Amino acid sequence: MRWIEFEGRRGLVFEQISAELKLPHVYTSKGPGDVGNLSLSGGRPAPAALQERDLWSRYLAVNPEHWVVGWQTHENHVAVVSSREWGRGARSPQTVLPNTDGLLTAESHVPLYVAGADCGTILIAVGGHNPAVATLHAGWRGAASGIAGRAVQKIRKLTACSDNQIYAGVAPCIGLNSFEVGDEVAEQVPLPWKTKFGLRWHVDLAGWLGAQLQEAGVPQNQIELSGMDTMAEKHQFFSHRGDGAQTGRQGLIAVLP
Repeated sequence: MRWIEFEGRRGLVFEQISAELKLPHVYTSKGPGDVGNLSLSGGRPAPAALQERDLWSRYLAVNPEHWVVGWQTHENHVAVVSSREWGRGARSPQTVLPNTDGLLTAESHVPLYVAGADCGTILIAVGGHNPAVATLHAGWRGAASGIAGRAVQKIRKLTACSDNQIYAGVAPCIGLNSFEVGDEVAEQVPLPWKTKFGLRWHVDLAGWLGAQLQEAGVPQNQIELSGMDTMAEKHQFFSHRGDGAQTGRQGLIAVLP
């Protein structure tokens, strides 16, 4: 991924998706003085979050009133949305799409947003004559329930694309060294993506999600992993495990032009 700067804030974009598809998107960061939170829920200051949403809307050249947001429940529901859903969760958590960890659209000018603060966030994009984009929230529960593969299936059905038209990226999330888990979690993680450090299991969440994308048909050379650990780099990312449950949320926002 590549850092970009805009109005005093820093974000990340996927190199290949930017170069090949010209898709407007950004994964935001904490920012100086711990500003940068995009979440309107959990008792976080809504006015500041709305200002951040407005800022990144200017970067993406979208209407901040049109964001589409899901209520993330660590499951695998992927909603296909359009301009009919404009504004769901954009300015109030009361209007989010319920029980939705993935958003998918084939319509232009529909900004999709998912939040993260250690969990994986995934961008899937299709080029060609029938473009589409999906944003996914995927912690270990989402990975265990196969949200990445489900989204690829839906995007393929929606667009009739070939595998070589699908690109994907996994944004910064908690890394292998930081993601210590108990046996009850480790039991649900395939062996290539868990390892023991001493007596404790650790999980490679980004690697696991990348493998699921590849298994679903996305070419390996069209999958980009950030390689960044949100907990180890909590000076520039919000980290639920590192900072506590009340910490802010960065986000992945993408839109078809």
